[in-house]
Parts: sequence; structure tokens; C-alpha cells
Amino acid sequence: MAKMGEYRLKAYELLYAYPLSDFVETGAKKRSINLLILGNGWMGNELFKAAFWAGQSVDTELNITVASQNAEEYGEKILATGSGAFFPALREYAEKKHYANLRFIDVDVKDGLDGMGLDLLEFEKYHYNYVVISLGDAEHTWLAA
Repeated sequence: MAKMGEYRLKAYELLYAYPLSDFVETGAKKRSINLLILGNGWMGNELFKAAFWAGQSVDTELNITVASQNAEEYGEKILATGSGAFFPALREYAEKKHYANLRFIDVDVKDGLDGMGLDLLEFEKYHYNYVVISLGDAEHTWLAA
């Protein structure tokens, strides 16, 4: 099996074992799922796709934040439309149909390990209730976790 297929299955297995719906936050205003994906390599990309297309729940807002050294560039690529786009309908579903709220934040994980780089994620404001860390480097993944 190709590496991409392996990562896709691992993402599905993770979401099957720990469904996003089990981590819904019930606030004063509305119910929400606040997913943080730290790292957008193969695993982060597959998890983003799986969560976006299957992470919605009735009367629950889905918020996905992708944070990595090149998250903004990644966001531009996946929100691109037209010929050759990675996910040609994603922008329409995210923005026009309010399928999910997406944020892409450039962070430097090395800076974040000492508390500075990860401040951009505003943990107090966004109340991430589902966090996946897949930085491609085991040491940085464990330290960030």
C-alpha cells in the first residue's frame, strides 16, 4: 500500500476510535468542535480531509485550525479553485455554505516549544477540544504535546 493510503487509514482509525462528536464543547452560545492540527504533512493533511468531510454534527459548529511552519501557504493551496486545485469545492463549502470555519496559522514549532511560537494559537480563546500533533519529528511532536 502506498504511504498516502497508510496515512489515510491511520486518520480514519483515529477518528473511529476517538470520534470528533465525543468532544463537543457546549458553550453559552452554541455547540462546537474545535480541532487543532499541529503539522500539515501526510498525516495532518489526511486528518484535515477526513475531519472536514465527515466532522460535522447537527447543530454543532466545526472549527479547524491548521498550524505549521507553512500553514498559510497550505491553506491557499487547498482553498484554491479552478483547474488543478487540490480540493476544488472546498472553498465553496467552507465559505459560502458555512460547512466549517478554517484557520491556517504559521507557527515555528521550535519557538513554540518555549511558549512563544504557540501563543499564536490562542488556546484560551479557541478552546481546542481535539488536538492532533503530527510534526514529522518524534522529538518535536512529544515536546509540543
